[in-house]
Amino acid sequence: MFALFPFLSIYLQDIDGNSPLGAGLRFLPITAFVFLVPLVTRKLATTAPMWTSLGSSLAIVTGGLLLMEDISVGSSWTALLPGFIVCGLGIGLANPTIAAAALRVVDPARTGMASGISNTSRIAGLAMGVATLGAILQQHVGARLASEGVHRAGLAEAVSSSGLRAAHGDEVLAHAANAAFVSGFRLILLVGAATVFVGSLAAVVLVRRRTPQAAPMPASSG
Repeated sequence: MFALFPFLSIYLQDIDGNSPLGAGLRFLPITAFVFLVPLVTRKLATTAPMWTSLGSSLAIVTGGLLLMEDISVGSSWTALLPGFIVCGLGIGLANPTIAAAALRVVDPARTGMASGISNTSRIAGLAMGVATLGAILQQHVGARLASEGVHRAGLAEAVSSSGLRAAHGDEVLAHAANAAFVSGFRLILLVGAATVFVGSLAAVVLVRRRTPQAAPMPASSG
């Protein structure tokens, strides 16, 4: 999910026409729930099985990304609002569960190491996600511009990283750039949703359940 934030920022600023401050304010539905949900559900987080918490929270994020995919050329940022709210709920549920999972599987003396490995893995995944989604977006934008008859060196890279600014005021090119970016953005939202859903299934299948330990047999008196 977090790997999509740079492209959401490009959409809100360079496609939807918001200022950097305006784009940041429009992210508040996500960030508010990310902070509030753990406070409201902290008792549930300690009692619910970890595989259910992690699997369901990632499934909620998947639903939010699918809701955001329902945008089109000319859509306002409010088309993203339902997805922002649902993703905020899912991330708010997932974050404390991921942290708890990293700490529960090691000896208490090694919690610092576990926390460091967890954070490093998340940042590494974020970097790989941005690179992969950016490559998919750029390739799709290039193919879409070519299908519109627009052939210009470096244009796909410019549109992928700066939206309508790549058109430099050319109305015909701006329309093509807008359509190409929105189409590519919808594609990477689908890719992101599929990736998170696989993570949800992996959490359900791979996270270990606690098995009740059998009571010790009473010692024989004879």
